[in-house]
Amino acid sequence: SGGFFMLILKGKNEKSRIIEYIRMGMGPMVHNSICFEYSESPVIHNSLYMEKDKFSLDEFRKSIEMYLEDESPRYIFVYTNEQESDLSDLIQWLDSFEYITIVLACQWG
Repeated sequence: SGGFFMLILKGKNEKSRIIEYIRMGMGPMVHNSICFEYSESPVIHNSLYMEKDKFSLDEFRKSIEMYLEDESPRYIFVYTNEQESDLSDLIQWLDSFEYITIVLACQWG
């Protein structure tokens, strides 16, 4: 049926800053959110970070899956520097969640 709501934030720069601004603006609702980060080095405060050089995208997806077995956040932020076309499996998987708002950051392409 497709996910509840997914925003895809594409660009080379400023993605992490926009996610930080959204999370700061959430106020108390931020406690009902989680940020997963897959990149060369961590850029987002308070995220669950996986180092791109040590883990595959599939391992990243599995770590999100394991986290969501125990927790049910209302908002999920997923930060990457991957191209959108390389994230098609992850996007399809994320889109299957219902009642979760997802913000995914990636690069064009």
